[in-house]
Amino acid sequence: MKKAITLLCAFVLALSLNSCGGSDDSPNGSSSADKIIGTWKYSGDMYMGNFEPYDGESCDDEFMKFAANNTGQLIEKYCGEPTETTNFTWQKTTDPIYNYIATETGTGEISPVIIVFSDDFKTFTMYEYEEEMLVEDGGEVYKK
Repeated sequence: MKKAITLLCAFVLALSLNSCGGSDDSPNGSSSADKIIGTWKYSGDMYMGNFEPYDGESCDDEFMKFAANNTGQLIEKYCGEPTETTNFTWQKTTDPIYNYIATETGTGEISPVIIVFSDDFKTFTMYEYEEEMLVEDGGEVYKK
């Protein structure tokens, strides 16, 4: 129950950061939302502000696909295990912060997550809790 409340608080905070009005276009005409569309591969984790590259089995694969219609998929393939796919919706809160809401297949559990993109939109770090984001600890890093 505590986890659910914390996740809900993180989600509400992320929504409260939503900017009003203005344009999210960059100088070259493409919006930041356009830059996240595509496939992002898991590359490691953040521990106390430091990046730790993933050093697992070569047959493991985890990636996220963001679609232009604000939906996406988290796809996890681990050696000898069936592929797991979680569908989610995503939305922009404020640059460079986005969030996604995943609904677990089977259980129907809803998991809001905070995603922080790098300034150049070449990587993002995904956090389950605002506290993790604030100290850059416990986040999963993905690269395009």
